[in-house]
Amino acid sequence: MTSLKSNIFVTNDIEDMKTFKDLNFNIFEDGLKQAVMQFPNGYGVSVLSGDGSLSDNNHPYEIAVIMFERCGTFAVVYPYFCNDDVLSFKTEEDVSFYMQLIQRLHPEGY
Repeated sequence: MTSLKSNIFVTNDIEDMKTFKDLNFNIFEDGLKQAVMQFPNGYGVSVLSGDGSLSDNNHPYEIAVIMFERCGTFAVVYPYFCNDDVLSFKTEEDVSFYMQLIQRLHPEGY
């Protein structure tokens, strides 16, 4: 069951939500790793790790919140909890937290 409350879809189906363990990372020649995932509400995440990402050994990930277009392309968006283009210096647990938060966003962005 879902209901609209403020900017967030509230769902009781937390066990169906995607988390860090569901990400599939592509590794590029320079060693940078990236995973991109789209959620049913049209939002998604781009998660980066490695040289060139805003991360360190203890917090190895950065997250960009993205919105997918009908043609499959996407753009970085700035929901209410994001005051920059990426959420930097995150752990696996942080990534899972933000993934679940993003999955609860209303598809229309209000």
